[in-house]
Amino acid sequence: YKVYYLHEGAEIMWYSINLADSKKIKSDLNSELDLNCLRKNGINIIKTIQKSGQMIICLPGCFYKYVCLGFNKFESINFIVSNYYL
Repeated sequence: YKVYYLHEGAEIMWYSINLADSKKIKSDLNSELDLNCLRKNGINIIKTIQKSGQMIICLPGCFYKYVCLGFNKFESINFIVSNYYL
């Protein structure tokens, strides 16, 4: 898991693909992931805007990309839940 926290500054635009759709495209990781191509192939793309004071949690196995819309201060940290390896 990974958490992104936006302390202050410009918003961050996030694009993500849910876990079920991520499994569909894992076989072709060597190619550039084009949003229009993914949509044409039935992959649902989720877009969200992160504002100051908000957290985004990225799950293992999912594809995501973010774009900072200006200057900002954010941090990220990886973490693991206690039963992940069980």
